[in-house]
Amino acid sequence: MQLHGHAQRGVVFATATPVANTMAEIHTMMRYLQPNRLAGLGLQQFVTWAATFGESVTALGIAPDGGNIGCTRASRVSSTCPG
Repeated sequence: MQLHGHAQRGVVFATATPVANTMAEIHTMMRYLQPNRLAGLGLQQFVTWAATFGESVTALGIAPDGGNIGCTRASRVSSTCPG
């Protein structure tokens, strides 16, 4: 976000919905609100960002045949995510 002679301008998004939904939505909000910070950290791509700040959880799921299988999912963003 560069306006008026490369001066940084701020914007505030007043919603908690993206935080309650998925990690991808949190990254998307960061791309809007902190593009320079993500670029400085080399985290413009979601995959890199998720690998750096995401936490995965393995839980039991139901297989198509009715048996149990382990499912590993990216479930949350760690507390070390830059803000």
